[in-house]
Amino acid sequence: MTTTVTIGSKERGTLHWLMVRRLFILGQDPPELARSEGVSLDELAEEFGEDLRLMGDLGWEVEDDRRTVDLTLPAPSLIKAIKRLRRDARRAPSEPPRGNEPQEDGRDRWQRFREAVDTCDEVLDLLDSPQRDEVERPDPTECPASGTDFELSPVSPPEIIILAAVERAARHARSDEVGTAIVAEHLGFEPTECTIRKLHHRLDRLRNDGSLMRAARSGGDSWVLTSEGRAELDRRYEAEEVGALPEAPQHRAWREARVKAALRIEEFMGEMGTVLEEAGALLDKSHPPRSVEWFALSERLSPAAWRLGSATHCLYEWVEPDDDFPAVDETPGPSPGRRMTSAWDQAKSESGGPA
Repeated sequence: MTTTVTIGSKERGTLHWLMVRRLFILGQDPPELARSEGVSLDELAEEFGEDLRLMGDLGWEVEDDRRTVDLTLPAPSLIKAIKRLRRDARRAPSEPPRGNEPQEDGRDRWQRFREAVDTCDEVLDLLDSPQRDEVERPDPTECPASGTDFELSPVSPPEIIILAAVERAARHARSDEVGTAIVAEHLGFEPTECTIRKLHHRLDRLRNDGSLMRAARSGGDSWVLTSEGRAELDRRYEAEEVGALPEAPQHRAWREARVKAALRIEEFMGEMGTVLEEAGALLDKSHPPRSVEWFALSERLSPAAWRLGSATHCLYEWVEPDDDFPAVDETPGPSPGRRMTSAWDQAKSESGGPA
């Protein structure tokens, strides 16, 4: 069974040059590529077939005047092909330029491939498949990326990872105290009742060891990193013994908002255009419109403008969060804030839009 995923011209351009680069490497030394990917030559040949099918959808020419492109590979094959391109993009900054790649400094090269990784993630989000988050083979040469090197179950993270999650959660919340549910999210878990209960036992054990303090609050227990816990965490970071935490909630919110905005901004632009056309029609009337007509239009104009402004911010202006700092929108605009994508449809159903 096939699935059709539609991408825009910008995404098509990114996937095209990643695929050209991949096919160049494949043509230079297939056995070496197979070794680097941990597959046999037969498996590489199977991948090659998927790559060619994807390239056929993208088009072989560099320039392509299509505004949208349909990717028609069966979903499992398409997911694997896009994940290979994502892996290539993560590795690329630590490798020498291939083929006709531009000559650029290390920072520009990293940024270009970091954006390519984002594009691959956006396409995987469009597929909305549970397979998109399968664990990939770890590779020390890849660009920094969200991920983890421990099994995601509430009983398995090493204690030092839990301390690191508490420290990051507190830093992003700009508070010394963080709740169990927030720690769970920083560890990559859904904060279900079962997860919170199991994680609470681990946190309580760290309290008994002196690494954490517990503060009872009306909404549940909160946790504070003690001086002993911070010293241990600093020591283990210095020795490079901590490992990577999963993607931070603030980074996930940024990534998901960008995808939602990319999918809906044209809808919001069209909606805004329609309202403005109606305003123009009222202005062109031979006789002055009644006040009730302007008031009715204002109830549609405000939420339409807010949705378009919110999507514009999420897609073009929201800078990718740095894990070292909290991602706080200092100028959020009208309530509930321009990053609250869940309010887009709510604003449609409420006259006057967000208050």
